[in-house]
Amino acid sequence: MLRSVKDLEGYAIYATDGDVGFAKDFHFDDEAWVIRYLVVETSDWMASRRVLISAAALGRPNDVEQEIPVAITRQQVENSPDLDTQGPLTRQQEMFLLTHYGYLPYWQDTSLHGDDTHPEVAMPEFSSTPSVIAPRLDEPPSLEELLPRANEGPHVRAFNDVIGTHVETGDGGIGTLRGLLVDESTWAVRYLVVDGGDGRPDRDVVIAPQWIDRAEWPDRLVASGLTRDAVRAAPPFDPATDLDRHAEEALWTHYGRAGYWKDETVRAPGEAAP
Repeated sequence: MLRSVKDLEGYAIYATDGDVGFAKDFHFDDEAWVIRYLVVETSDWMASRRVLISAAALGRPNDVEQEIPVAITRQQVENSPDLDTQGPLTRQQEMFLLTHYGYLPYWQDTSLHGDDTHPEVAMPEFSSTPSVIAPRLDEPPSLEELLPRANEGPHVRAFNDVIGTHVETGDGGIGTLRGLLVDESTWAVRYLVVDGGDGRPDRDVVIAPQWIDRAEWPDRLVASGLTRDAVRAAPPFDPATDLDRHAEEALWTHYGRAGYWKDETVRAPGEAAP
């Protein structure tokens, strides 16, 4: 099921031993196009602060209770590193975070979250006692294990920090970024939601990450190789209606593309087929 990250803001976050706070934002990887971290604003059980939780710990959202279970403890949240939850994350900041939680460095692997057992393994639904299982190490990885690629530029950005980014095609602008649609079973970003703009404020469209040629986030610009006419003629996106597979097929057919679901191997959006 595809979910709007904006709609998940405010959901209660439950650790294995109790509630920890509420979802405030999501950090996504602008290379692999996948959610990397959840920003949680802690509740009254500890001094209010915002902390980052790896997407490897996230279970499926429960819409009835508006909750998301996470496979960590309250103490791990309380002792988590103080990091900037608004600006882009540096690799060094991620190293401190991963070391604290004991997760494998995802940049050492080619799977979405740096471990072949996740996210392909189905995550359990929320229950009164969360039993989410995520890949973790018996001992946290050493900084030496995390050093390769540690000096790369930041590619993990807060969603709320990029809202309003201008989106253009090869022959002109089409609107601004207003949302991300993610697969709740993998947290892969499947689409960018672009507002009507361009004289069509009543009409939203979605663009797949595979159709993006470049992103210049400091300049608040995302460029796609699509044409304005093609985007204007694309099926409109209704945020009040689920974007099901039938609607996705119509969208990809409109652009003359084969859907990402055609591949048998689960890969990060935009990753070339072997």
